[in-house]
Amino acid sequence: MSFGEKMTQKEASRLAGQVGRVHGANKLSACPFHVYLTSLVQDGTLHRECVRRNDGFQNFIGVERTSKHFLEVFEKEDVVYLSPDSPNDLLQLHDKKVYVIGGLVDETVQKNVTITQAKEKSLHTAKLPIDLFMQRQPGSKGNKILTVNQVFEILLKFYMTRDWRAALPVGLPERKSFILKPDNTLPPDVLKQQGVFPPGFDRDSDWGEETS
Repeated sequence: MSFGEKMTQKEASRLAGQVGRVHGANKLSACPFHVYLTSLVQDGTLHRECVRRNDGFQNFIGVERTSKHFLEVFEKEDVVYLSPDSPNDLLQLHDKKVYVIGGLVDETVQKNVTITQAKEKSLHTAKLPIDLFMQRQPGSKGNKILTVNQVFEILLKFYMTRDWRAALPVGLPERKSFILKPDNTLPPDVLKQQGVFPPGFDRDSDWGEETS
């Protein structure tokens, strides 16, 4: 929650609403995440908006609030900073890792804000594997810009299913002009990671080794 100075009052209000939806999705999940709101300054603009937009914000279950930066709370080597500008596709979630979603609503779409912060602190970065698993429908003009709660809901779904083909449409439904790519267009190592095996292959064998 450290991007307050980069947002207008309207954008800060929208972010506060997204934080409320994050809490709502987490509360309903069978496998909820432990959520931290970091760099949330008491009585700062974002804090005031979160209180104004969300009844009972101070008592959100499963949500910890701190004015500290996330690197003051977690070990640097445990952090994976999620950014749409990262060159690395996120393919797995690891229980011992901390996944950081930048609290930024930018109606003007400021490029490279999150990746710049991550690079300045030499953090490992990753992006949702949208381009790997999904494609824009012909003739559509949909974009891949996701809200904080959409990213969170995708991660929740993937944690439950371990299947990006089930998780990504949660945040990128067909109405946003994106559809899943056919399995036969995905790289073999990605298919294996997803647990998709074509006929004639043994799940326990090396990929590409035919069974009799």
